[in-house]
Amino acid sequence: MDIRCSVLIAFWFVLIGQSVAKAEDVCRQMQDQLRSSQEKLETAKQNNALHQKEVDQIKSMMAPVEAAYHQNNCANKDELTWQKAQICVRYWDSLNDHRHKLDLAMADFSYWNRQWNSLDQDTDWIRYRLNQQCPGWSQQEQSASGGSACTGGYRRFPNMATDKENIPGGTRVKSPQACMALCNANADCLSVDYNPKYGSCFLSDKNRMTAAKMIAEPDYPYDYYEKCR
Repeated sequence: MDIRCSVLIAFWFVLIGQSVAKAEDVCRQMQDQLRSSQEKLETAKQNNALHQKEVDQIKSMMAPVEAAYHQNNCANKDELTWQKAQICVRYWDSLNDHRHKLDLAMADFSYWNRQWNSLDQDTDWIRYRLNQQCPGWSQQEQSASGGSACTGGYRRFPNMATDKENIPGGTRVKSPQACMALCNANADCLSVDYNPKYGSCFLSDKNRMTAAKMIAEPDYPYDYYEKCR
């Protein structure tokens, strides 16, 4: 083998080594991005749950005040005695205070719900790129890095649904798994809206990335299940 062939072979191995090293660096960077995104996602989930609890607490505090307000017939101001009017004013002030706190808590819930939704999509996209570009990235590493749970091929988002973007023909089923099974049997289905109280099941050919609008409220009766990538 002449010297020119030896030089070319050596140069070829150097290029291969540089290419492998560069690919490994890209994969490490994406793994770092995934960990960072998952940490932010977990924070968003925790804050979402915190403000959901805050909304529930404020509503439970409002309930007896509203009941007392109506029991004392406070809405009929013309029929109140001076003494009863003073009592009703206290109820009214208390209700206004609770409503103000409820508005703030609802706004915080909506903000963190949007953050959760956005960060989950970012995390899902990074994970998808890792699976495509880094074949050596094992499922064990993926599980160890945390992130939003993908159970049975779907991710669950409580108190959320697509906004009137369902495939025609809703039905009633006994479980969310049965609703997801219907989605799996429909080639166009990407997500489902499921009402756990009544068993209502609606399929959709939209997901969070393609839907025009998503509904997300603390007391919304539906849970949203989206197919994992």
